[in-house]
Amino acid sequence: NYIYFYGDVLPIGEKRQIIYFLDDGVGGIDMGNNYIKYKDRIFFWDDGGGQAVSSMVFIDANPDRFVSVDNKYCKWGKKDSPYDSYEIKGADPDTFQILNGLFTKDGYAVFYDTQKLEGINPETFQVLGSGMYGKNENSVVYTDRDVVGADPKTFEILHEKYCRGYRNVLAKDKDNYYSLQEQITADQFHERLASENDEIKSIVDTCN
Repeated sequence: NYIYFYGDVLPIGEKRQIIYFLDDGVGGIDMGNNYIKYKDRIFFWDDGGGQAVSSMVFIDANPDRFVSVDNKYCKWGKKDSPYDSYEIKGADPDTFQILNGLFTKDGYAVFYDTQKLEGINPETFQVLGSGMYGKNENSVVYTDRDVVGADPKTFEILHEKYCRGYRNVLAKDKDNYYSLQEQITADQFHERLASENDEIKSIVDTCN
């Protein structure tokens, strides 16, 4: 006689409508960037990235305060700033900003993906290049890891490439060269820059 939908008791006549929504993403109010409000609940329509698998994911959020701000992030209320369905714990939605790559910040901290970067001043933090490195006056980070020994004043990216899972990021400061977060010698730097093997070259060529 009835169907039960996230705590609501609904007439059986709405069964087909709900199935279409959950299985095909049809119906509801478009909130932007694949977020949909349906029966006063927020969902994320995961279309499988063009693959056969798709699903409607329930987001436990206050629908009256929910705002989609780009294709990865959304925010609501005073306590939660989720990344897709993953919460960025401790982030302040009122001051939350999207930077470059997976770097974000609020008025109190810097985050990479869902990880809070300890000891990083958000007021002076800047993202370098395409968003793998960042720095402020005291430190340099590669994603969510410290680049130990790097000098933030003179640190710069010399070469970077990201394509189909392959990463090659080379950087330097006044004293040293770096590959990802690893400190390397000048000879290693020039060797890595010049001697990418044929397989890596073929991957990179498809991205140019």
